Amino acid sequence: MVSPKTRESLTPISIPIDKCRLCHSGKFVRILSLGNQYVSDFVTSRGGNPRSPLELVRCANCNLVQLKHTFPRDSLYRHYWYRSGISSTMRMALEDIAVKAYGVAKPNAGDFVVDIGCNDGTLLRAYKPTELRRVGFEPATNLVEDAKKGTDYVFNDYFAFDLFRK
Repeated sequence: MVSPKTRESLTPISIPIDKCRLCHSGKFVRILSLGNQYVSDFVTSRGGNPRSPLELVRCANCNLVQLKHTFPRDSLYRHYWYRSGISSTMRMALEDIAVKAYGVAKPNAGDFVVDIGCNDGTLLRAYKPTELRRVGFEPATNLVEDAKKGTDYVFNDYFAFDLFRK
């Protein structure tokens, strides 16, 4: 059993928003509160995993539905355990996405395909390397080396258009 003091120290810092992410109004209507839930993690920590509030609100001004709390993105994404390529079902689904996207976009040779949150690069590898330049953005430091295999370039960072332009 985890003591209340230990449990409290495991809680990641969540920041309640005080303004709408779209219109900056400060008026929210609570839609749903699921209380404190486990933060996204695939590995059980000794002594328990951290929990944080999960609350859905609607802006009273513009009606945008959003989470009431935000988290430092590095605490969620700098080390990520799930890998898309380990599941044959996921590989087939991502290959299907690549085929359908190619058919809809009808890219020309040399065009870019960009995968934001490219994980281990499975989706990018589904595109033919001779036709498109495959670029991924992956913040997880433990996934970036796998993502680089069979792709043209991977940024070990969050997506930013300025990085892409380089």
